[in-house]
Amino acid sequence: MPRPPSLSVELLRTLVALVRNGGDATVTARELRINQPSMSKRLRVFQHPGGMLPRAWVERHGHTWKLTTDGERAFPAVQEIIRRYRQLLSDPASAPAGPLVALGCGQTAVAGRVKNALGLFRKEHPGVRVRIRTLRSRQRIEELVAGGLDLAEVSQDEPTTRQIARRPVVIWPLVTEPLVVVAATKSPWGAALAKLPDDTPVKPKPLAKLAAPMLVPEPGAAPRRGFDRAMARAGVLDGLNIELETGGWSVLVGYARDGHGIAVVSRAAAAEAKPGLVVRELDPSAFPPSETRLVARRKVGSKEEADLSPDGEAFRLALIAAAGAG
Repeated sequence: MPRPPSLSVELLRTLVALVRNGGDATVTARELRINQPSMSKRLRVFQHPGGMLPRAWVERHGHTWKLTTDGERAFPAVQEIIRRYRQLLSDPASAPAGPLVALGCGQTAVAGRVKNALGLFRKEHPGVRVRIRTLRSRQRIEELVAGGLDLAEVSQDEPTTRQIARRPVVIWPLVTEPLVVVAATKSPWGAALAKLPDDTPVKPKPLAKLAAPMLVPEPGAAPRRGFDRAMARAGVLDGLNIELETGGWSVLVGYARDGHGIAVVSRAAAAEAKPGLVVRELDPSAFPPSETRLVARRKVGSKEEADLSPDGEAFRLALIAAAGAG
């Protein structure tokens, strides 16, 4: 009986080389020392759904090949497989042994609750390897479902998270934080912000009247969507001077600290960098708080059971404990 087809290391190496060469199949074939018919045969595996792949991973654009959305989601896991394969070939003894728990999170979390969670986890599981990666929120979801992560902290709401994942996932609430606005104390924007009462949450119209350059989360991020909705309801969204749109609370705080404007960030991000900043809380009835959720793949055939090893489950509980302590 013939063996069923599988995604061999040769096929995965071809995909990695193709992306590295900017989608040029001719250059890739030359690098891999195979002829064009062999290269075309390998590309067909990734191009046509069915067989080994439920959906295509690459598609042709003129004379070049590009990853599809599914290909982009799978590619980090493919790179990891090839990296580990090369490591085993070069020196098997150098490959780390034992279980591994992989988490994706943001820069603010990695400096706070994730570090605390790691300390809690190490006390009970000193021999377990942990890999912590700071990635953009959407990329965390994509790497999770591709198998590159066991757990991911995300800022998207639950429907958006499931839409991005397009795979069964389990989602737990982790942290809910109010949004605040911050500006450098010695800047004109800090002086203007300091005139607002510190015991009254800031509403949309008073914020807009400051006429400051605004430093806000990137379009599409959950906190940004909530901020835009609040300003639009108040009829002041179109008049805002948006100077910076980017991911990462620490980046926004850094720009505010340098006097570039007023930043919209989470309360935790502001608390870590408070010296030298004027901080005012945004009205939670108008501006939805920033919500962080913890996500894992769902075990096949189950309704809500996470696909986590015992060590992965222990790390999840450590994260929840650290979030509660914070």
